[in-house]
Amino acid sequence: MSKDTNTASTAEGSTASGAINAASVDEIQPANNERLLSGASASIIFIICVGYIGFHLYALNIQPVETWTYRIIHVSFGLMIGFLLLGATSRFNDDKPQSIVAKFFGIASIILSGYALALVVLLWLQPQDEGTTGPLAFIQSQLGLVSFLALAISLFTSYCIKSNRKRLNMSDLSLGFIALAVAGYLILSLSRWRLMAGTSMVGDLDFYMSTIGVVLILELTRRVAGMALVIITGVFILYAFIGPWLPGIFEHRGYSPARFFTYLYTDNGVLAWISHSTSASTALRL
Repeated sequence: MSKDTNTASTAEGSTASGAINAASVDEIQPANNERLLSGASASIIFIICVGYIGFHLYALNIQPVETWTYRIIHVSFGLMIGFLLLGATSRFNDDKPQSIVAKFFGIASIILSGYALALVVLLWLQPQDEGTTGPLAFIQSQLGLVSFLALAISLFTSYCIKSNRKRLNMSDLSLGFIALAVAGYLILSLSRWRLMAGTSMVGDLDFYMSTIGVVLILELTRRVAGMALVIITGVFILYAFIGPWLPGIFEHRGYSPARFFTYLYTDNGVLAWISHSTSASTALRL
């Protein structure tokens, strides 16, 4: 009886010709918050991913790119791809068209993040020896505020307003633009960043852009792996500020937010060996 049952079970998983029945093979199911893109949206993601991997192949095999620049680009475009593929929640609205409120916040987030990205481009085009006067000072005064506002509106829209699972979401695209703006600013400031990050000499804009970068990384971490890693990271971030009030061996004098967040965006934090590992090996296997 047992032998007959096993034979029948085997026959159900195979066709008459002896091939394995595809229906019996487990398929990889998409994550609950993963977008199921098609058409133009899928083509856009495909082009970005091909360019992303192409950059890694070029930098690793043809022409080396400066280490910090390479890792910053790796992180920023990785963030952009992640935000485009993964929604903030698993609540999607595929049946109904977007409401006027959803369109308003989505367009507002795109405009603000696009403006922040344009400011970074203008920053690249300006002479860097103008000091605190002229167009350079105006751009720097605008960039931090606009970037923070774009981040806040984009996160609010991603969390609170349902989007179509089969299309790119404007608020998530906005988060990608912000990631590129952070990368552009850091690369432009790299020679100064290496010397000043984590010290009392950092400026307000340095603090704003590095903090935005850390928030983006934590948000994508939550979308990919859930809240566990975010909570653990949050505990260690909190420890940097509450040291003066802790007992015994846990006590330390604490750090200012500007010193702490700019230090995180160095090769002792975000740009450390883990970025090298993912950029040199993991990304090439995608």
